[in-house]
Amino acid sequence: MDERFDQFFNFLWAIIGIFTAMMVSVFGFAYWDRKLSLRPMKAEQRKIYWVFCTIMPNNNPASAKS
Repeated sequence: MDERFDQFFNFLWAIIGIFTAMMVSVFGFAYWDRKLSLRPMKAEQRKIYWVFCTIMPNNNPASAKS
């Protein structure tokens, strides 16, 4: 009887380990994908900001006085 419980608990630990590894890999992939896909958008945003500041220097938010 004890051997059967040991087998069952070992099986549960294996299932928990597999589930944990899957969740870590899914969240890691999601984080990596978001970081990779946002990089071009940030570069485009910098270009737009530079053009805005070049064309309209008086409306530059960085030079605004509080």
